[in-house]
Amino acid sequence: MATNPTSSTQADSDDEKVKLGFWVVIIGMVIAGLILAVAMFRYSTAQDVATSIGPLTTLIGTLAGAFFGQQIGSAGKDKAQKTAIKLAASSKLTPQEIKALLD
Repeated sequence: MATNPTSSTQADSDDEKVKLGFWVVIIGMVIAGLILAVAMFRYSTAQDVATSIGPLTTLIGTLAGAFFGQQIGSAGKDKAQKTAIKLAASSKLTPQEIKALLD
């Protein structure tokens, strides 16, 4: 059984994106931890510490959520398009109707 080289390349690319995203999140957490440690020694109250690290943790969470949300969304779209193509191929639709459904 032959495999599609395009889908293999795309799967490799997706794996690399997930690995990159994982390391970006890990680096972000390490940076947040370092800033937390510095803030704990620099400021005397918990309110000051929370105020100083709040914007950073918000930024890291937003970027990580956007990255992984986009990855999951594009994977879902690809799966839906493949399913639509399989259903269209097994139906009695004309090629123009199939194209209209996929657009």
